[in-house]
Amino acid sequence: MVVDASAALAWFLPSQVTPSALALLERRAQTVFIAPWYFGIELRSVLLRSEARGLISASDAEESLRDGLSLIRLEAPEAAHRLDEVAVLARSTGLRFYDALYLALAMDRRLPLASRDVGLLNAATQVGVDALDVRG
Repeated sequence: MVVDASAALAWFLPSQVTPSALALLERRAQTVFIAPWYFGIELRSVLLRSEARGLISASDAEESLRDGLSLIRLEAPEAAHRLDEVAVLARSTGLRFYDALYLALAMDRRLPLASRDVGLLNAATQVGVDALDVRG
């Protein structure tokens, strides 16, 4: 299953926890979670912002980062020609480029996509990718 940063962060940030996100995490023994290579960048960015806002301590942020990166297999960067195809996908679905990378990975691997991002969930449905909404 492709997991975007919004879904994974719901496992670590108390303000983002939802029953469906926790249910997804409980499936980790039976499910391989994958994400594009830059997932770690997104995770670090949000954790640092949350730390700066006092929502999480530095030690909890570091622990969440370690846990998050251990749960999700990161896929190598796309070849340059493939990035052009992802740009076309982004345009056609109205997604930001980095969100389109999650969708492209799910499409390429024929895997479902877990997210809290409404635009990404709608785009997944639009292109025939099974989408798991972990907002609730």
